[in-house]
Amino acid sequence: MFDLMVKTYDDLEVDGVWLDMNEATNFCDGYCIEEERPKNSYRNKPFYVPGQRDLESESLGVDGRHENGFREYDTHNTFSLMQTKATAEWLISRNLRPYILSRSNFQGLQKYAYHWLGDNWSWVEYMADSVKNIYEYQLFGLPFMGCDLCGFNGDAPGDLCTRWHQVGTLFPFARNHNQNATTS
Repeated sequence: MFDLMVKTYDDLEVDGVWLDMNEATNFCDGYCIEEERPKNSYRNKPFYVPGQRDLESESLGVDGRHENGFREYDTHNTFSLMQTKATAEWLISRNLRPYILSRSNFQGLQKYAYHWLGDNWSWVEYMADSVKNIYEYQLFGLPFMGCDLCGFNGDAPGDLCTRWHQVGTLFPFARNHNQNATTS
């Protein structure tokens, strides 16, 4: 990560970094070539499976080993934290005060970055959830929180978008950010 930042900064000076889609994902479920899966895979052995879903759904294979010898199963959730930490260290090495906005997070992220709730829908339920979620994250020590006003996915009716902007004035961080295909 550090080397990539140096190369990027040589081409474009930055004062802050937006880490979007910063989770370890995969367009294959675990292994793109099924024959690469170990015969005695850890995939079906954990005593607890969050959400009772396949741990490799749109993600890396849990049996993979990192350079330090740790298994992907044991380190998967720390990916965004380590990426954010490396980004902060790089900015500090340039004598810059880090401003990093991260979509994915893990305990300790607040030391290095801020967070927003990620892709949401243009529905009143998502507006209500954004209020609750932003203030819950503040209880977790992430004071600079926000969401995509009016929703990232779908078209928000004018009255909903107006209301969301009104509510957004109470958020520490707010922006109207949505897909190219939307009208709001």
